[in-house]
Amino acid sequence: NIFSFMSSRGFDYAYRNVAMERGGYDGDRNYGDKWWEWVNLYVNKMKLEPRWLFEANACHKQSFLHENCGKDFFGFYNNFFVANIERFLEPDIQNLLHDLDESGLMFTSRWNDLIIQSLAVQLFVPKSRVHRFTDFGYAHNSGHADTLHYGIVQLAAGLPNPERAMEKVLASVLHWPARLQNSSRFVDGMYTLSRPSSSLF
Repeated sequence: NIFSFMSSRGFDYAYRNVAMERGGYDGDRNYGDKWWEWVNLYVNKMKLEPRWLFEANACHKQSFLHENCGKDFFGFYNNFFVANIERFLEPDIQNLLHDLDESGLMFTSRWNDLIIQSLAVQLFVPKSRVHRFTDFGYAHNSGHADTLHYGIVQLAAGLPNPERAMEKVLASVLHWPARLQNSSRFVDGMYTLSRPSSSLF
């Protein structure tokens, strides 16, 4: 029981996969500039010291600007996640969500649910209360079902023969071309196929 597992260990949030995503679209081929500017202003306004956010995004200085942190944002694939709703209803996260909504930039710059939810967790939930599941496989694909277009296939950690397991998944479960396996690699100890490969952390 996933919920009992979370509760008994005091976890407030759990995820399966991670991704590096641009923070929306600002026009004129600019991706993520306004996102980082907004994050920087909010952190300063609230006088926060989000160590996890700095580390996860490899920011070179204690300032959330794309010049320091790059364009991409470290986030949790939220096609699968488990969250303690009571924690997300507490004032710190609710204030963040309210300010994000009031900015209107979710609509004008296409800020998505992945970066917003990931920001809330990395700002306010201690790493000790966040869990990553690695003991089951995961797949996500955007586009037609004939092959992997934009997404990921990641096997569980610790499989004795992950290459053979991926071969079976591609052939028998997904019915995708066997040549896709040539692009597979290990990520965080899990045999992984992703497109585009650069989107995966």
